[in-house]
Amino acid sequence: MMLLNLRAIAPIKEEQYLKICEDNPDLKLELDQDGTLIVMPPTGGITGSRNSEINYQLQAWNKRKKLGKVFDSSTEFKLPNGAFRSPDAAWISIERWDNLTKEEQEKFIKKVFIDDENHKEWNEENPDQGKAVREIHGLK
Repeated sequence: MMLLNLRAIAPIKEEQYLKICEDNPDLKLELDQDGTLIVMPPTGGITGSRNSEINYQLQAWNKRKKLGKVFDSSTEFKLPNGAFRSPDAAWISIERWDNLTKEEQEKFIKKVFIDDENHKEWNEENPDQGKAVREIHGLK
């Protein structure tokens, strides 16, 4: 991962970040809550395999329960703290999904995590819990 701290110029605002992503579609970018741009490298084989298993398990669970939508690491979410992140796998309830407009469903997903402790992010890279789940509100 490469961090580009551009705060000396100015923190990157949402509109600027969206334009940077649009202009650089081959890069996997994230933005932290402080406006630091994060360039994410591709994963290696072991991590890619683990991430695939996490997504498979989450999708299989959701197929049985039919409670929501599952997303892979290509999906970016705007978090309540202003950060834009792409978790290895994510799930949101069908009610939250259906409350988004078609335009909101096509872009970075916002508004789905506010005040809901039950929505989780799966992130294999979490050093504290390995492949375990951590609450999305706890991201820093």
